[in-house]
Amino acid sequence: MWQAEVVTGVLWLLLGCTPNLAYTPNEVLQRSYGEKRFETLLLLRHRRQLQCSQMEEVAAAATWPLLRLNSDANFYLQQSQNTEMLALICLTGSGQLDEEMWQALASNLSNMRHIRLLLLLQRATDRQFHDIANTARQQLFPHVVLLLLESGKAYQLQPYEDTDWLLLQSNSSPIFARQYNYHQRVARTLPEEQVPSALSYTDWRTGKTRLTGTMTMMLMEFARVHNISLQWEEQLKTVERISMILLRNMTLNGTLDLPMTLCGYELSTDEGAFTYPYDISEWFIIVPCAQEIATAKVYLMVVSRNMLIVLLASYYIFALLDTCFGWLLLDRQVDWTNLYFNERIISGLIGQSSRLKAHERNSSRLAHAQLFLLGLILSTLVAVHLKTLLTKRPMERMVTNFVELRDSHLDIHFTEDEHFYVNMMSNLTPLHIVKSKIVFLEAREFERMRKSLSKSKAFSMTETIWEFYKQQQKLFKRPVLCYQPDLVFRSKILASMPLPANSIYAEPLHQFMIQVKDTGLVMYWREQSLRDFMALDEISLKDPYPYEPFHDFKVNDLIYVWLGWASALLLAFVTFLFELLIHRLTKK
Repeated sequence: MWQAEVVTGVLWLLLGCTPNLAYTPNEVLQRSYGEKRFETLLLLRHRRQLQCSQMEEVAAAATWPLLRLNSDANFYLQQSQNTEMLALICLTGSGQLDEEMWQALASNLSNMRHIRLLLLLQRATDRQFHDIANTARQQLFPHVVLLLLESGKAYQLQPYEDTDWLLLQSNSSPIFARQYNYHQRVARTLPEEQVPSALSYTDWRTGKTRLTGTMTMMLMEFARVHNISLQWEEQLKTVERISMILLRNMTLNGTLDLPMTLCGYELSTDEGAFTYPYDISEWFIIVPCAQEIATAKVYLMVVSRNMLIVLLASYYIFALLDTCFGWLLLDRQVDWTNLYFNERIISGLIGQSSRLKAHERNSSRLAHAQLFLLGLILSTLVAVHLKTLLTKRPMERMVTNFVELRDSHLDIHFTEDEHFYVNMMSNLTPLHIVKSKIVFLEAREFERMRKSLSKSKAFSMTETIWEFYKQQQKLFKRPVLCYQPDLVFRSKILASMPLPANSIYAEPLHQFMIQVKDTGLVMYWREQSLRDFMALDEISLKDPYPYEPFHDFKVNDLIYVWLGWASALLLAFVTFLFELLIHRLTKK
C-alpha cells in the first residue's frame, strides 16, 4: 500500500529537477517556487515502501504545514485545496505498487489535472520510462517531471508529442512547461446552432460548411493559439439541431471535448467539470411593446363611460322637463313614452336645431335653448376628441410585471433546454406566478417563433441574446419586443462551458477566457457575429410590422359606428312598436 502526505495552507507547486547530481529535491523546490509560486505540496509514497529519505528531507525542511494521508484516505481535494498545488511522489519501481499510487493520485486530484507532478525514482529502465509516460497520459496529467535520484537527471514529459521524455539541461527553464501546445490533437465538438452562440452554414461560393457565433469564434481562436484540431463528432454531423442540454450531457459523458455552447454554471464533480463563468447576465421574459390601438377602438374611447353618463343624465332631465312642460303649460296629457324616446331631446343633445313654436311659453323655449347649447358643446367636444385620437392614436396598455403577464392574453414560451433549469428554481421566484402559463417548445420551433417577433407571445431571453434583438430593432421605426425590469426573474445567471471530467483543456481554457475578456475580444466577436447573422438572414433587417402613420378608412375601422347606428335604429323601432301598442290599447 502507499502513504500520502499533503502539505496544506499555502499551496506549493513542485516544478522539476535539474540534471545536476548536486541538486537535491529541496533545492529543486526552491527553483520551482522561484519560477512559479505554489501554495500546496502533496507528498505521496507507498505504505509498504522503505522510507524515502529524500521525501523525508523535504518534509523536515519544509516551512509550510503538512497533511499526512494514509492509503485509506479518499479526499476530493478540489473542495478544500482548489489553489495551485504540486505533488511530490516517491516511486518504488514496482509496476503493481506504482499503479496503486497512480490510481490514488488520480482519485484525490479529480478535476485537478493541471497540477504539476515531480516523480522521484532511484533509477529507471527504458521500459519504466515508457510505462510511466503512458500512465501519466492515460491519467491525463500533462505536467510531469521524472527525477532520477541516483544520477540527478531530470526528464520532462512530452504529453502530446511522439517523444516521451525530454532531458532537462542545467539551464532549462522552466522545468515544467506551462506553454500548452497540443500538436494538432483532435478535439471533438459540435455547435449549438443558436443565436448568438454558434451557427453552421454552407458557403455558397465554396460549398464548404463554415461556422460563426460568439462561442464558435472563441473556441476557434483557442484552438489556433494552442494548436488544436477541432473536429465535429462524426455520428452527429447530420443532426440539424442539438439542444444545449444534449450538448451538456454529451460533454459530461465524454462524447465531446469542447462543445460550442454555454449552459448554467454548476460545480465540478466526478461526472464532469465546468469552466469559470464566461457570461453573467439577467434572465427575463420579453413581452410585446405597446402598439397603437386599432382605429375602430378609437370610437369606443370617445364613447367612454363618463360621456355616456352625461348624455343619459342630460337626456332624462330634459325629457322629463319636456314632458312636464307639455302637461303644465300646454294642458297636454302626460305621455310617459317621451322618457324612452324623445326625438326633440335627442336632436338637441347632438347639437341640431330645435324648432321653437311661437305660442310656447318662455320657460319651454329657454329649456330648449339650453338643451341646444349643451348639445352644441357636447358635439364639439366629441368631434375634437375623435379627430385628435384618429390623428394620433393612443397606445395600448403594456404588460410590465408578472401579475399583469399572468392576467394577459399573451402565451409564454420557454425552450425544452430551459425546462431543466426552471424546475430547479424555488417557488419563491417571481416566475412561479406565471409558471402555469409557460409552454416549453422544442428549440428549433422556439427560435423560429422568437425570430418572427410575434406580438401575441412572450419569450424567455437572457441579456446576451437581448443585445442582438435590440440591435435588430434599431432598424425598425417602432420596436416590437420590449424589456421590462419587473419581468426579470434571475438577476445574475452564470453561464459556463461544460467539459469532460479531468479535461486536459480546462486550465488553458480558463486562462484564455480571462484573457479574451480583458482584451475586449468578446465584444468584437459579438459585433462580428451580429454582422454574420444579418448577412445570413438569421436576423432579419426587414420590419415585420411596417408602421403606417395614415391609411384610408375601411369597413372594419367603422365597425363600432355601424353597431351604434344599428342599435339606435333598433331602439327606435322598438319604441315605435311600444307606442303603437299603447295607442291601440288606449283606443280600445
